[in-house]
Amino acid sequence: MLRSLKGLVCHSLKGGRGCALPVPRAALSSVCSQDGPAGRAREIFHTSESDPARHSEQHEGRLYSIPLEEVKAVFPHGLPQRFQQQIQTFNEARVMVRRPALEILACLKGSNLAHPAVRYVLYGERGTGKTMTLCHVVHYCSRQGWLVLHVPDAHLWVKNCKELYQSSYNKDRLDQPLQASVWLKNFKTSNERFLEEIKTQKKYIWGKRESTEEGRPLREVVEQGLARVRSASDAVGALLRELRLRARRGSLRLLVAVDGVNALWGRTALSREDKSPVSPEELTLVHNLRKMLRNDWSGGAIVTTLSQTGSLFKPSSAYTPQELLGKEGFDALDPFVPIPVPNYSPREFESCYGYYLERRWLQHEKGQCWERGETGAVPSLHPSSSVFLCFSLPQRAPRTAKRSCSSSAAPTRGSWSGWRGPCSAIKAPFPPLRVRVRVRARPAPARVPARPGRARDALPVPFAGAMPGEAVTLQLGHYSGCVGAHWWGLQAAALRSPAEPAELRAAALLRFGRGPGGTESPEPRLVALELKGGVGALRADGADTEPPVSWDGAVADFRERGPSRDAGSRRGDAAGDAKGSPGAAGPGSQAAPSIRLWSDYLSVNLHPKSLQVIRQYLHDGDCGCLEGFGQGESLLQDPACVEELEDRLHFFVEECDYLQGFQVLCDLHNGFSGVGARVTELLHDEYSRKGILTWGLTPVLSAVADPQRSFYRLMNTALGIAHLSRHSSLFCPLSLNGTLGLKPDPPVTFPYIKYNASLNYHSSAILAAALDTLTAPYRLCSSQASMLHLADSLSFSGRKVVAARAALPLPALSGSSLPDALSAHQDLPWKLLSSWREQEGSSCFAQSVVLRGMCQEKGTSTCHVLQQPCHTRPPFPQFFSPLLTTRGFLLDRAQGCSSAGVQSCPVLTALQSCPGVQCCLTLAVLSLQGCRAALCSQPCRAARGFSAV
Repeated sequence: MLRSLKGLVCHSLKGGRGCALPVPRAALSSVCSQDGPAGRAREIFHTSESDPARHSEQHEGRLYSIPLEEVKAVFPHGLPQRFQQQIQTFNEARVMVRRPALEILACLKGSNLAHPAVRYVLYGERGTGKTMTLCHVVHYCSRQGWLVLHVPDAHLWVKNCKELYQSSYNKDRLDQPLQASVWLKNFKTSNERFLEEIKTQKKYIWGKRESTEEGRPLREVVEQGLARVRSASDAVGALLRELRLRARRGSLRLLVAVDGVNALWGRTALSREDKSPVSPEELTLVHNLRKMLRNDWSGGAIVTTLSQTGSLFKPSSAYTPQELLGKEGFDALDPFVPIPVPNYSPREFESCYGYYLERRWLQHEKGQCWERGETGAVPSLHPSSSVFLCFSLPQRAPRTAKRSCSSSAAPTRGSWSGWRGPCSAIKAPFPPLRVRVRVRARPAPARVPARPGRARDALPVPFAGAMPGEAVTLQLGHYSGCVGAHWWGLQAAALRSPAEPAELRAAALLRFGRGPGGTESPEPRLVALELKGGVGALRADGADTEPPVSWDGAVADFRERGPSRDAGSRRGDAAGDAKGSPGAAGPGSQAAPSIRLWSDYLSVNLHPKSLQVIRQYLHDGDCGCLEGFGQGESLLQDPACVEELEDRLHFFVEECDYLQGFQVLCDLHNGFSGVGARVTELLHDEYSRKGILTWGLTPVLSAVADPQRSFYRLMNTALGIAHLSRHSSLFCPLSLNGTLGLKPDPPVTFPYIKYNASLNYHSSAILAAALDTLTAPYRLCSSQASMLHLADSLSFSGRKVVAARAALPLPALSGSSLPDALSAHQDLPWKLLSSWREQEGSSCFAQSVVLRGMCQEKGTSTCHVLQQPCHTRPPFPQFFSPLLTTRGFLLDRAQGCSSAGVQSCPVLTALQSCPGVQCCLTLAVLSLQGCRAALCSQPCRAARGFSAV
């Protein structure tokens, strides 16, 4: 209840596997009894005393209620995320009264505020409830009219800081404007009534034209930091100084509450532009907060906690003040009052268990009354071990119910249903618990629609270790959207396919929600960033279409042929005229003029959280476009944009049973390469233990283009490869270009595909089919390999950039084996998809090969052999040769017309770590060096779009 209610785990306490958690029946008899008085049941774990000032030992181990309006005012920040989710789920806030909080409250009541401020340090093992104890103290002081200076998660000030600026007040210190402005906003919310009463004691000069005069309300200092973000760090320093002076005079009672105070000493994870480390004392926020932790002022108290989360470069087992604070921090806080926060006592555990029973969170008929163990006593229970009792709370209320892991039916919308965890196989003295989750506004649980002759795709079982888990995909840029639209179409086509073995887990990439009309439809677990005008008919709040409206009147149909565009134009997906083009598709091509954007051939529904439109730039036009790497980087320096992206990302991450990593599809040729650099850096910082597979995508480029634009495109590509590979577990460039130089070589050709290289609709379809096969290793039902396993196997000696090859379709006769198909060719029939020239005699250090669409019994030593082919039903373009059957195999003779009915095809792909990567990067560097002198003669034009690099 206090910290991490993560789910039902199959192992028990430290006593070993299969050991039960004994709880006396008598202690919970009134809770479990159905005919006993309700008031008596609540007396065990509730207290009607909601004023913390009146809490005493008789209330220890009981839960008291905080009004929701008071929660918003007192705790705009600082509450643990799990507790916030519990509030949203139960629609009430209840905090347990524990002995450490009672000790601090007793000390505060009896302390003489005329003496120097006393420092209290809460410490204990991870998850024992230190943050909630601190929140209990904060609530008490707020009720007593204290001004509360609350700093939650101090470790956030010493890591993951995206912006550092030299302080205008002291050149030796660094400002953190984003962190400072967020803290000021929350401080204003929780202490609104004091800001008008407190007057400034000196004049503060913020700039040449901005200042705050002496005697002005403290509100103006706070408003200055919020209105001018660059001044936020200095505003925090001025605010803390004024509060310290006011408290010394005895006209203000001040509580300084810092969660994770040990983060203020030691080392940080921040670095300057020259990569030199930043020490904590160089940060303006840390410097000013350290002053508040001194006991050289009176009129208040200092309550802090020690956190393993904030102890960078410290062992995870450390929890004592000496271990976490170090010598410098210990000496700075000495003397202080250490207060240990222990595990749950038996009474506290009974209250926690009884509360969930009352809230009907535990619903198994035998889980409501556990048998007394042999000892007849309840052991001390770690608060985080409530994971043994409760399935994880909804990550964001309302929340979709979890799929049943047993043979019982899955929960349905608007009903209660049981969930049986993997502990059902444990031979314990009591049966496994069942918990119930109420399904509210969200769609039904993820489920693959049943098809005749085919079993449902297996969803990953939480904590069972049988499946690698789910992946979240990010599409950054328009061409990435083109590839993604085809890729999601291939996923949907595989679900609609006839009876065949389910070898790929659809739930690895898709979630299943309610589409138009209430039908269950697949939705990609996707966050897509697109420019204004690049999404077409899709709504900015999501791609879910409105339900059809009946119309009885007359209907008139007016159609207008779309304007033709020059070949090689970057506008639209159907850029180019197929007539007379050397690579034009044959008559079977379905390149309709109406196909302009990737949304025109998107065949799945998108969740409202999937689509984020960047309105600062336009998709189509001669100006206002996202052209430079620096523009993309600066775009994600906007706090509002980053917050929106993180909100969408967390939505999909938190609904995963087990997240194995992220797939990033990023445009390399435009400013989205800078966006991708920032996004992968964010993912690497926030999810360092998850896999990040990045695919750098480039459309087919025209050989005749503006030299300056070609230089921008090559610069974007080079910078994108450098930055994306740095923060990714594995990086692979994907393109049908022969090379990525200033004058690219002709595009890649396939013997049995006649595609128009100038159409993004065509080129992206080929890359999507290859991508669908390349990613099969961590989506297999029969394999436990994850993204990290794939990345580790290919990152030979630290080489994280790999090449992709594909044979699409693999030229083979129906029923033939792979050796039979390869024997007809002198070399392997696959083509290089990573935009560099083939090197004869080159070898690879490591590779991952996937063959699909051929019989497994006749497979060879290929890494992964799948019978399930790549489904190519529309909207996949029908640009195949007439020499192919409907299943993509070779015919003995031509059909006489275009094979417009190719429903699937065999594919052979490989990811290789090979020396050719160096040739590609070397060519890009040489091309940039060759044109640097010419562009330096036009510095103004050359700097456009790259000023922020």
